Amino acid sequence: MRNKKNNNYRKPAFLLLITLLTATAAVAQLPAVEQAKLLYWDASAVYLSKQHEYKIYVENGNLFGVCNVHEQIYINKESGLGYQSRSVSTSKFVEAVNVKGYTLVPKGKKYEKKEVTNIELKDNPGRNSFYDDQRSYNIVFPSVQPGAVLDLSYQHKYLEPRFMGSYYWIDYSPCMESELVISVQKGINIAYKLFNCDSSKIVFTKEEKKTETIYRWKMKDVQPGTMYSDAPNFRYFEPHMIFYVTDYMADGKVKQLLGTPKELYTWYTDLQKNINKTEDSKLKHITDSLVAGATTELEKVKRVFYWVQDNISYVAFEDGLGGFVPRDAGLVCTRKFGDCKDMASIIHEMLRMAGVKAYLTWIGSRDIPYNYTDVPTPAVDNHMITSYLDEQGTWNFLDGTGKHAPEDLYTSFIQGKEALISITPDSFKLVTVPVKDTSVSQTIDSISIDIKDNVVMGKGKVKLTGYDRLDYVYNVENLNKEERLDFFKSYFSKGNNKVSFSDIAEATSSDRSAPVQITYNFNVPDYARKNQDEMYINLNMDGGWDLEQVPDTRKVPLNFKHNTKKRLVTTLKIPAGYKAEFIPQSVSFGNNVAGFTSSYILKGDKIIHISDFYINTLILQVEDFAKYNKVLTEQIKANKQAVSLIKL
Repeated sequence: MRNKKNNNYRKPAFLLLITLLTATAAVAQLPAVEQAKLLYWDASAVYLSKQHEYKIYVENGNLFGVCNVHEQIYINKESGLGYQSRSVSTSKFVEAVNVKGYTLVPKGKKYEKKEVTNIELKDNPGRNSFYDDQRSYNIVFPSVQPGAVLDLSYQHKYLEPRFMGSYYWIDYSPCMESELVISVQKGINIAYKLFNCDSSKIVFTKEEKKTETIYRWKMKDVQPGTMYSDAPNFRYFEPHMIFYVTDYMADGKVKQLLGTPKELYTWYTDLQKNINKTEDSKLKHITDSLVAGATTELEKVKRVFYWVQDNISYVAFEDGLGGFVPRDAGLVCTRKFGDCKDMASIIHEMLRMAGVKAYLTWIGSRDIPYNYTDVPTPAVDNHMITSYLDEQGTWNFLDGTGKHAPEDLYTSFIQGKEALISITPDSFKLVTVPVKDTSVSQTIDSISIDIKDNVVMGKGKVKLTGYDRLDYVYNVENLNKEERLDFFKSYFSKGNNKVSFSDIAEATSSDRSAPVQITYNFNVPDYARKNQDEMYINLNMDGGWDLEQVPDTRKVPLNFKHNTKKRLVTTLKIPAGYKAEFIPQSVSFGNNVAGFTSSYILKGDKIIHISDFYINTLILQVEDFAKYNKVLTEQIKANKQAVSLIKL
């Protein structure tokens, strides 16, 4: 499968230098440029045209596809000069050929055409794998300047037709005309699905010819996409299309390719049918030692799963079919590393050795918005895990890439996703991974404070559970002492920027289900305010909560890693010689996406304030922004309330 984590390993670059003949010619003015200047005067660059033309055909009984790509970009400003460097990806399954480019350099009322002279083939510098076969042709256009037009063309050859196809109308710059063309030979049937598209803006035509059928989708005046670091993957909201071949005629027979989850599953199982055919004696010995004395099936699962977490390092691979086929569990054990498929393979095999029935499972991360019914193609998933059905009939999803997690807390990025569970070579189940609610992941920060000489002195104890616990562990596990202190100060900020922390102590536990618990002391100068006989203090001292409202101008959803609840419990000991004069009223407000409570209790010489804030959605849709902002408005208002004390 395609993998997600970054790795700093880089193999030596293999550079292929292609020298092209330099050509210079006069070219007349382009009417599209004048339109671009008028319509997109403020843009850094403008796509004059973008066309992807697919041709799908059968040759010698086999199905093939090619995509001819042609793009023209007008450079409108200095800020658009980044388009001078372009790259075209190539791999064993999708090979790039005939990569060409030229620059039209403005010369008075005409253009001078300058061909690209050097194209380098090199390893993909932005890859997310320890090793993959993904490479790119790097192109540098000559004489790029404002007013120039860059012309790029190339062909992608799909050696595995299941990897066709997708098309995205949106780009970083506006586009005057964006077109997808799919020409299929007679006897080939395709299906397609549009996502986030306004049908009124797309012109669709279908043309039947003697030997082929031609589908066209054309969109004009395409505005650029808006990128936010806190948004879900752009496929959740930007217009695009997925298409695939369902079946084709070859050698007088109809051959199924894709179309339903069954065809995709048949291909997947065929790819991995030869793994773990021979039992590895070393791995069997390890497994037997691990599960010795285990009295329940669940205990066996825990011991195997935790051993893989602790002993097999995650390293991503993506090399041809190696990006889809798990490696034998014995090899993974010997190497002590593997990608998500390899971890699924070794967990599955070790559980088999332990007498526990488990199932290899394909699944997409939350970066992918599709399910297997809507998109029964390899575009639907990018991850592999092992599933286990416990004695209560509940599915457990064991993801070896998620370190430090208990067996019932699957990785947060597969929450809500549909899993394709392999039951037998001929049968499977589609099961949706549940989304953990706010009771699972909580940060509870309890502080007791005294006021002496206008300095708030406090003792705190933090408890983190679920994904909140894992987030903290992942953030600090590789930090030194000084970095850890800086992170803690930022994560659990108190009062104002004068706060200082001391005696931070973290309780350690080998129990993955146990919460992280941290105790600490802190001082905050100049926090309590005095006015003659009165003293004022805001008991909402947590400065680490992000209560920033979503601006009205935003038209893109907001993404959260997981549902969570944050609680701050503040216990103030009333200073000697003072009594409570004013205590704010308790308030609460909430809806289906978020909520908060703020409550106060006077108990003897102590005032206790409990502040809760929860987020109950993974993706905040644009239509729910008002609900979310209303919660934040009410909480910000409540957070500004202060307790007042008066001298006796």
